[in-house]
Amino acid sequence: MSNKKQILLPLVILLLFFTTGASTLDKSRKTAERLTISKDNIHLRKGPASSFEIVGFADKGATFAIVSETKEWYKLTNDRLTGFVLKDIIKYEEKKTPNTIKNKTIVIDAGHGGRDTGAIGASGTYEKHFTYKTMKKLKQELMVLGAEVIVTRSENEFISLASRTSLSNIKQTDAFISIHYNSFPKMPTVTGISAYYYHDQYQKLARFILEEVSKETGARNRGSKYADYQVIRQSFKPAVLLELGFISNPQQEQLLQTDAYQKKIVKGIVNGLDHYFGNL
Repeated sequence: MSNKKQILLPLVILLLFFTTGASTLDKSRKTAERLTISKDNIHLRKGPASSFEIVGFADKGATFAIVSETKEWYKLTNDRLTGFVLKDIIKYEEKKTPNTIKNKTIVIDAGHGGRDTGAIGASGTYEKHFTYKTMKKLKQELMVLGAEVIVTRSENEFISLASRTSLSNIKQTDAFISIHYNSFPKMPTVTGISAYYYHDQYQKLARFILEEVSKETGARNRGSKYADYQVIRQSFKPAVLLELGFISNPQQEQLLQTDAYQKKIVKGIVNGLDHYFGNL
């Protein structure tokens, strides 16, 4: 072998070694694909199917690494949570039309209050406290989305039905939402949610909200119906009355007191409003 070949051969081997090593190093340094959640309360499940239990909720702005994926599901992880999310949910959030709630005026009516306790729950709880809890969370979420939010009562006080509708009527109200909870002590196993309207043109508002709340919570949809309630009858603006669960049902009463379930209710109401405004 010539001196020239003796010199070139080690150089070729050395070059191959460094090229292979660099390639391996690049692959090991490659960062995992990441995904940022665009809406609050996205369900993460224990496994890649809707039959698996929910292990947690991803909030808006949370960033996850995509660990793996199937045709329909992502497995996501961060320092707080690991679980599976349906790809269609992520795609829906990414492709969703612009926020229709921004700059809308929403009046939230927390039913009852003060000496008017409303329905009484299985353990002696009062409807007025449940409606107030839901109102506060809904107000916060709508304000984040850019809505002007007006509440008919800001504390545990009695407000007449006429005053509630008058407040809505004198404002440039885009939607009036009266929040209530049901009770039927004679049948403590009864469950489900309902929505009521008085004026036919607002039937869609009731239906959209009810469908979305049912979807988010998994609660039985008892239908959107006509009803002659004063707060919706005397409203000149789009108005609905929501019955968001039976506090006479012991299991439901406990569930309705949790922040996690209240977040689902609020998300459903917001999505229903978004759907309604988007279809005007």
